[in-house]
Amino acid sequence: MDLLSFAELSLEVADGLSVVVGPNGSGKTNLGRVVRLAGAAVRAAASGDFATLEREWSLAGRYGSSRFEVRVKLTFDRKEEVSVIEDWARGAFLTSFQIQNAQTLARLDGLFPDSLRAGELLAQGQLIIRRDDRRSQPWIVCWQTEDPVAHVDLGHGHVLTSGSVADEIGWVSSRKRPYEILLSADGTPVPDLTTQATLPNWEEPYTQALASFAFADLGNSDGSVELVARRSTNDPELPSLRRLMDRFPAFRETSQGYIHFAQVLDYLISSALVVTDNRRVPVKTIIEPAKINTMQSMEDGSGLAIELLRLKTGDAAERTRFRAVQDVFQEITDQRLDVRQQASGPETHELLVTPVVVDIDPGTSWDVDLPLHLAGAGVEESAWLAVLLTGDQHTLVLDEPASNVSAVAQRRLLQVLLERRRDNQTIMITHSADLVPVNSASDLAIITRLTRQHRVTKVHQPRLDQRQFDDLKELLRHSQLRALLFAAGVVLVEGPTEVDAFETWLARVDKLGLPTPESSHVVFLSVGGDERFVKYSQLMEVLGVPYAIVADGPAFTPGKALARLPVPAPAPVDPTNESFVEAANRWAPYRVRTLATEFGTGDRKGYGEIEVFFQAVDAPVWAELSSGAGRKDKPLLGYRFANRTAVPARVVELWKLLQHDLGLVSGESDGRNSGMVTP
Repeated sequence: MDLLSFAELSLEVADGLSVVVGPNGSGKTNLGRVVRLAGAAVRAAASGDFATLEREWSLAGRYGSSRFEVRVKLTFDRKEEVSVIEDWARGAFLTSFQIQNAQTLARLDGLFPDSLRAGELLAQGQLIIRRDDRRSQPWIVCWQTEDPVAHVDLGHGHVLTSGSVADEIGWVSSRKRPYEILLSADGTPVPDLTTQATLPNWEEPYTQALASFAFADLGNSDGSVELVARRSTNDPELPSLRRLMDRFPAFRETSQGYIHFAQVLDYLISSALVVTDNRRVPVKTIIEPAKINTMQSMEDGSGLAIELLRLKTGDAAERTRFRAVQDVFQEITDQRLDVRQQASGPETHELLVTPVVVDIDPGTSWDVDLPLHLAGAGVEESAWLAVLLTGDQHTLVLDEPASNVSAVAQRRLLQVLLERRRDNQTIMITHSADLVPVNSASDLAIITRLTRQHRVTKVHQPRLDQRQFDDLKELLRHSQLRALLFAAGVVLVEGPTEVDAFETWLARVDKLGLPTPESSHVVFLSVGGDERFVKYSQLMEVLGVPYAIVADGPAFTPGKALARLPVPAPAPVDPTNESFVEAANRWAPYRVRTLATEFGTGDRKGYGEIEVFFQAVDAPVWAELSSGAGRKDKPLLGYRFANRTAVPARVVELWKLLQHDLGLVSGESDGRNSGMVTP
């Protein structure tokens, strides 16, 4: 790939709701940009104008790479989508004969089956976008089919060629028309159109071949097949082309004499997909009356007011959708939505369109209108989301939706998404924990986690069985689980004493020029004893959360807790005589660190614990705080002690090593392979 923050990216998105999470800077918004690039590339191919694509995307290569590639798998499986492909394919085949006589063309049309099964070839495949500034034409845009494997050059030649996309696609000098491929493959002589097309029964020798025609036959053929549906000058036009132009008036308005597959893909993608922008722009409220019936783009929210008015004053289906918008808005906000219009001024023919929240005056019990823009940014955004969620688009990519919406409204929105998009596809990119479902193993199955490690964005999709989910719920509360899903990394420690001490000390390292755990999106998590490192580390592996461990001395005892981690270290040559330094250093490459200086077992029991480190840092303060402290006070001692003491140099050194372990810092540092932080 080598695009934006992605060195590589392989992501499978199922129907229904998918939630993309991760720390800030992990590349979540870039995922939406990849989808946006796909639409922009097809739009450029459809228009033949690559200037805008080049201007907006030429510098999108990762770290200035001059070459990148994107592959987006798409499936058009709705009846109306397949129908558009069938109509275009039928027109492409029939008009390849270049017969000008309308009656002869109609007779030829009647020889074909009702379906050319073009959907079997063209309705699913990969959209492939490449850019290489070493080529004279830097952009390659192709549609690669699956069965048979063939590709359509969308950018230049408009031809179908068997096999996968080549590294170089240039102008194809040898092109055949579809009927030439079909008839020659069947053994039937290709007609001489200049003579046979004028004969009354010229098509009879070709009836059998044409009646069994399947569009996929072209994908198996040798050579390149020109795929364009030519505009007919006859009246009436072919029924298939007439239906195509009725669906999409822009086909009729185009000045060129043909319709190619890039235009069909552009129509299908724009009809089925909306990618929202995480940058909201002001809502347009002034409109010319003639434009009321024009459907508005909802990508950035600017068309909200006009779209609401269009739906409210439209036909029966549009008015039904307007009521659905009101219902969804009320589910999210518990308020009523409407829209009003009036002349924008006495000297103008423009309309002022104002979405409103309908409230009740407590004094009179009368309905009163509050302009939506005065009701709060969250309420306005909820109206925009309600319009999006009731639309006809099969796929929505929502980039940071509900960023202005309250936590309660976000949880209501999540329920709407789970309930109302079951038959569609919604990809929600979010930084809000309230928009992440974590109540079941199936909830976690719809989550994709992005993490930025060593300057590369990595993708992880948690897949938990019921036993793993039960373990997860036993160990973590909902709030902890959501925090981990957004964390850049987690440091597992033995107990709350360590958590409080490290978080208190490290909150002050910004004064030393270091990032704090909060600014690094690093969570310190208590596992409740060294024996539980195993379970927690296994769950971190499943969740795809980078983790490191800070353990007390006893955990390093040969054969004890650390030996059962998911990636155990090699066994020591002589476990009975291994020194603590050897044990600590052996575990360093496995992201296990310690502040201890000995095992703290046997006659020295307790000397490997964190409390010994506290005493070494400042014995008088520790003695004062720990004297007379009961068992219930122990978790608070870490915070109290760290709050009274300066950040120890060994803790600073440990924090630097942990950042390397979690992939947050690139390069090497002193003590990189030393597990025991130097006393």
